[in-house]
Amino acid sequence: MTTREAPALPPEELVRLWAGLGIKRGQRVITYCGGGYFGSFDLAMLYLMGCKNIALYDGSMAKWDRHPELPVETN
Repeated sequence: MTTREAPALPPEELVRLWAGLGIKRGQRVITYCGGGYFGSFDLAMLYLMGCKNIALYDGSMAKWDRHPELPVETN
């Protein structure tokens, strides 16, 4: 895909933004979302940024949502 079809920030910009959140290249990062779509995108971007210690927890939010007693941040 081209950036016109699926816009994304350049890897250098993502490195800067995610570094502000405390994410570093050598750190273990596990991405997640409801069905794996957005988590997969994040995983691919982390890989392009040079991160190698990464994983996807596929379906994690779908599993979490089955338990209404668990907290969910909405904003």
